Amino acid sequence: MVSGMTARETELKLMVEPGRLIRMRDHPAVRAQRLDRPATRRQVTTYFDTPERRLREMGLALRVREMGARRILGLKDGGDALSGAVSRREWEVDTAGAAPDPALLEQSPFASAFADPAVLAALAPIFRTEVTRTLLRLGGAGWEVELCLDEGEIKAGDRRAAIAEAEFELKRGDTARLFTLARDLLGDDGAVIGTVSKAERGYALADGRTFGPRKAAASTVTRGMSADDAFRAIARGCLGHLLTNQAPFLDNGDPEALHQMRVASRRLRSALKVFGALVPAASLGPLGDEMRWLAGLLGPARDMDVFVAEIIDPVRTALPDEPALLALRDVFERRRAGFAEQALTAVRTARFARLMLDLGAWIEGGGWHSPDQPAPLHADDFARPVLMRLHRKLRKAGRRLETLAPAERHRVRILVKKQRYAGEFFAPLWGAKASRRYLGALARLQDVLGEMNDIEVARPHLPPSPAAADLPPLGAGLVMGWHAARAESLRATMLDAWADWVAADPFWEG
Repeated sequence: MVSGMTARETELKLMVEPGRLIRMRDHPAVRAQRLDRPATRRQVTTYFDTPERRLREMGLALRVREMGARRILGLKDGGDALSGAVSRREWEVDTAGAAPDPALLEQSPFASAFADPAVLAALAPIFRTEVTRTLLRLGGAGWEVELCLDEGEIKAGDRRAAIAEAEFELKRGDTARLFTLARDLLGDDGAVIGTVSKAERGYALADGRTFGPRKAAASTVTRGMSADDAFRAIARGCLGHLLTNQAPFLDNGDPEALHQMRVASRRLRSALKVFGALVPAASLGPLGDEMRWLAGLLGPARDMDVFVAEIIDPVRTALPDEPALLALRDVFERRRAGFAEQALTAVRTARFARLMLDLGAWIEGGGWHSPDQPAPLHADDFARPVLMRLHRKLRKAGRRLETLAPAERHRVRILVKKQRYAGEFFAPLWGAKASRRYLGALARLQDVLGEMNDIEVARPHLPPSPAAADLPPLGAGLVMGWHAARAESLRATMLDAWADWVAADPFWEG
């Protein structure tokens, strides 16, 4: 009885314009590193699930692929994210029928997913992909990568979505090779690093869904990890968070996706500081300048989103019939759109894609690791003094919080954010239950300090003589007056949130 082949595939995907695939196939770097002639074939793949999407809920993709007279039954799991690449477990076996064979599924390493006979009985086609694939084997000393250039479409009923992807699958060597090879083939046209599989795209198409913004996933740091491995896990998470929000931002300029990209960028920079003793700043090299370039584009766009949504819109809601507020909003909506377009343009560029690929190679290749580092530390031994140092620094900075000037209060807000990020990075070392109160108190404190800071940041946009800045004076005055009154209640909320945090025991001491 044939049991099939189980393997773990590690791949990186670039989503490009269809015309780019031909140029990639003929790229000098491909020709120089090609191990044999390209092979092009047509393949049709049908994906199966129950009407309730039971397999998708389990993180599985079930498919039958047809290539000429050959049919292959396959299963994949959701995999692990690796800085924009992904490592998945895959099982494949030759099959005779166009539908999944229950006897073969029961032999698979995912057999438990089909233990309920109702799952097998309800399996039906959900969508299919029709692709022309050009396969190239590339290699060199110590490495081999399979490059698949896929062009075609996903079909779900009468719905269609184009496919134009370059998939780099690691066959031998270091994961960093995927990123450096993709960068070599990138050119000047830009590309989107694909964090969504064909299966995920197909389900979304079949269900009429779009991919929206995503918040940061929980830290994957685990007990027993070294500090080095903890840094890599955290950095992977930050870069993956940023890339996951790239597509919804590019699709429709979603402000929340922009916000999440900015949060991810800040979390990564915060991680670099938290691990400063192990990760020398100099190891970033030119990447440090490129990260500042990105922050300089995401920041103003996000700040203007906040200004419109959190400063102007609440006053318009309270005074919906005031025309001066509508005129004021029109002025700032034009500014917001301008900053958003600058950010969109930047994220579409090859410069952005190169930065993402270079960061992936840096994280996965260990470019941050210094040979002069001290003996390896356990992650918890590294984390305790870091968390305590930040905790004490925050306690000292906020000691007289009620009397601090806005600039000093802003410094406290930054320290709260740093401590919250560090706490979230390391929380799994002590468990969610142990860290819940401390991190929850930090989150509430960060929120109220953020609201107070938004009001302070708004003041330069709404000067005392707004007519000089071509702003409706009545609208500007109403907005600042409304928020001045609100600031008083926020001060009381801030002091309560500070007291809650001070009363929360540092979870790493338990």
